[in-house]
Amino acid sequence: MMAARDNKAHVVTEALHGIRQIKFSATEKQWEKRILAAREQELKSQRSVYVWATFLTFTWIAMPALIGATALSVYAWQAQQIKASLAFTALSVFSSLEWTISAVPMTITEMLDARVSTDRIHQHLKSEERLSVQKSGSEVELNNASIAWPSDSNAILRGLNLRFPTGALR
Repeated sequence: MMAARDNKAHVVTEALHGIRQIKFSATEKQWEKRILAAREQELKSQRSVYVWATFLTFTWIAMPALIGATALSVYAWQAQQIKASLAFTALSVFSSLEWTISAVPMTITEMLDARVSTDRIHQHLKSEERLSVQKSGSEVELNNASIAWPSDSNAILRGLNLRFPTGALR
């Protein structure tokens, strides 16, 4: 689910950073489809997480009773009988172990969350540093440039020769 959320956040951030270009080139529909696809993927993974969370909650609630019933049933089956004093003592012990037994699924979930988080931190720390590609100069110049953007008319500007002195683009 974290990967799906990261992907959606990346797409939305990219769209927000380029909102002027998106409006200028009239590509709102394509970006809307891209964002909705990322959102759908996030919702799909969220549904899966909720199904597993429901299963873990059921396990967390039912496990102490199931362990107690199973242990008493196996003992009664092997011994061919069970005394009331033994059964009530065992139920008392299982009752005192209830919190400990029910904490196992929660501990597993927290360990998995911690593992995912440490993997993400490790991946981030392992990634390469980004080098600055900005170069200072006295001007910005385009020589015989072609600029195109998607639209209904497929507008293209060809053969542009432009020079912008320092500070002229502000």
